[in-house]
Amino acid sequence: MQFVIISMGIFLALLGLILNENNAKYLLSGYNTASEEERKNFDIKGYLKLFRSFHLFLGGTILVFGLATYYLIDRDWSFFFIGIYPILAYIYFIYRGRFFYKENRDKSAKVGIYILGACLVLLIVLSFYGFSEDEMIIGESSIEIEGMYGIELNTADIAKINLLDTLPKIGGKLNGFALADIYKGHFRTSNRQKIRLIINENNPPYIEIITDRSKRIYYSASGEKTREVYKKIERKFPSLTAQ
Repeated sequence: MQFVIISMGIFLALLGLILNENNAKYLLSGYNTASEEERKNFDIKGYLKLFRSFHLFLGGTILVFGLATYYLIDRDWSFFFIGIYPILAYIYFIYRGRFFYKENRDKSAKVGIYILGACLVLLIVLSFYGFSEDEMIIGESSIEIEGMYGIELNTADIAKINLLDTLPKIGGKLNGFALADIYKGHFRTSNRQKIRLIINENNPPYIEIITDRSKRIYYSASGEKTREVYKKIERKFPSLTAQ
């Protein structure tokens, strides 16, 4: 994640330094496809001043606050920061950019703001589900894991439940939510086996559920609750946890 933060910050800052009045007609989106008449209606000098200061500020603040969040607060919250902050910043930038048209504000800017707003809402919703604690509920004859990628299993469909110190080596994500310490969704191991992860906190121990069809689900709660959940399973369904 720190590599993403550093790369994004440097890229945005360089973007502000590279673009100028000479290359804007080739590099600046929208302006490079505009007619001469449309370009005359646009204050390119004023816009480029805003473009430069905005991207230098955005790149610098992503570097400073992104890395501070990663190292001083929480690695997963740094993902939330670099997802939300640039979208909010670009909504402001697009809004300000409309005022550099001498006549008739650019209507396409409104479309851009609406699209970014929709992306912002979607990211907040997904982050909410990703950061929320997905509980494991032990029923009379079933085990249910809550959440977007949760699952409910009848105990008759479970072959074995283990408590592990390590997870399988992950080879890639098929779909889901993956951060530094949170993994929720469907993944592939290094030996190409498909598994489901509901990892609220990437600290051992982990509960492994093996179904009668050899499907594997891995779960961990935050803090010290994983071991407590496993003890409840041991008491409720001793035949599933017996070594």
